[in-house]
Amino acid sequence: MKILVTGAAGFVASYLIAELEKSGHQVVLSATEKRKLVVGSKEYWTMPCDITDAAQVQDLIQGTKPDGIVHLAAISHVAKAEKQRTLLSNINVVGTHNLCAACDKLPKVYFLYVSTALVYGGGDSPLACSEATALKPYGAYAQTKLAGEFVVSSFASETFRPYIVRPFNHIGPDQSPDFVCPSLAKRVIACPPNGVIPVGNLAAQRDFTDVRDMVRAYTAIFDILPKTNLFVLGRGQTISIRSVLDSFIALSQKNIKVEIQNDLLRGGDDQIKYADAQLAYEILNWQPEIPMEKTLSDIYQSFH
Repeated sequence: MKILVTGAAGFVASYLIAELEKSGHQVVLSATEKRKLVVGSKEYWTMPCDITDAAQVQDLIQGTKPDGIVHLAAISHVAKAEKQRTLLSNINVVGTHNLCAACDKLPKVYFLYVSTALVYGGGDSPLACSEATALKPYGAYAQTKLAGEFVVSSFASETFRPYIVRPFNHIGPDQSPDFVCPSLAKRVIACPPNGVIPVGNLAAQRDFTDVRDMVRAYTAIFDILPKTNLFVLGRGQTISIRSVLDSFIALSQKNIKVEIQNDLLRGGDDQIKYADAQLAYEILNWQPEIPMEKTLSDIYQSFH
C-alpha cells in the first residue's frame, strides 16, 4: 500500500516510516518545507505542503494518489498550542478538512487521524479510558483535536475509510526537550555532581508508551484494515514524574538534589488517566512491549 505521512519532519514520523516499510508499505512524505530525512540507512525527501492551503493539499493528493494517509501534522506541544489559537484551529481543523476533501477523487483511501487522549479531559481521580469513556476535552488543543475527529468521521463513505487513534503520551529517543522526559534527561546530564535541579510537581503521573511501540499500532491498522475504526492506545499504567527523574539520576551516577519551586507548578498535574487498550489488543493484536526502563535509558543515552 502507498501511504502518505503528513507531518513527516516530526518526532513520530521517523519511527513510523521505518515501521511501515518494515511491514511492506511504500511511503511518501509531506512536511511544511522540502527537507531531507535520514531514517536508518535510507534518505527521504519530504514534499512541501501547507495543509492549511486547500490548493496545495489538492496538488499533494493528486500528485501522490495514496492508498492510505497517516495524518500526523499538528502543533504537538500543548502549552505552545494554547498560545497560538488561530494557527491551532487552522492546522487541526481546517487542515484536516482540506486533506479529507482532497481525497474525493481517489478510488479508495484509508485515512488514519492521530488524535489525543486529552479528549478525555481532566479529573482528580484515577480513570481508565476506553473508546466508550465520556469525552471532556479541556483546552484549545484537545478541543481542536476532537473537532478534527468529527471532520474525519464526516467524510466516511465507500471510498473513504476513516480510522482514529487516541494515544496517551508517547516518548522515546530524539523527542524535543520541550517535553517532560527528554527535558529532565537533558537537565540531569547538564547538572554537575552535587548540584541542584529545580522542579515542579513530581507527583504528577502519566501513561507513557515508547514511540516505537505506538507506531506498531498505527501500522497494524493498515496491515489489518479492521472494521473497528477507533482505538485508544497506551501502556495502561502510570508512572510518576518523580520516578522518571529518579531513573535519569540513577543513570547519571551523580548525587543530585531536587528542589520543588512553586513557580514551576502547573494546574492539572494531579490528574491521573491511563489507557484501557483492550480493543487494540483484541483487534490489532497490539500491546506495548518495550520496558519503561529501556525507553528511559534510550532517551538518556540519546543526549550523549
